[in-house]
Amino acid sequence: MPDCIEWSKCRNKQGYGTLRFKGKMVYAHRRLWEAMFGKIPDGLYVLHRCDNPPCVNIEHLFLGTKKDNSRDSIKKGRAKFPVTLKGEDAPWSKLTLEQVKEIRSLKGMVPQKELANRFGVNQSTISRIQINLRWSQ
Repeated sequence: MPDCIEWSKCRNKQGYGTLRFKGKMVYAHRRLWEAMFGKIPDGLYVLHRCDNPPCVNIEHLFLGTKKDNSRDSIKKGRAKFPVTLKGEDAPWSKLTLEQVKEIRSLKGMVPQKELANRFGVNQSTISRIQINLRWSQ
């Protein structure tokens, strides 16, 4: 991977480069992404492969979800434990809230084993969801 290119102007407390654009303070890496590729889709973030907040090397940046960012943080040892993310925000989550609602709505109508196969989880996970031991509200 090529070297980082560090933003040399203003930075916030976390080290991310900042600049004023159209009257607002924005992150330098996000502004660069938008200048190169257009608007960042809703729900996506511009993440750093290099884990270097001031880096604005476009080759080090990629789009991802909040969940992707959490997984990346845990994988690279940056996460502060205990991780308190719950539900679909937890990087280890295999299910969305909508899927959990569907699983609960099918309780007693569709065998748990069939639901497990459909959603790619264990039968015990389905059981725990249906009796509110997982994804409790």
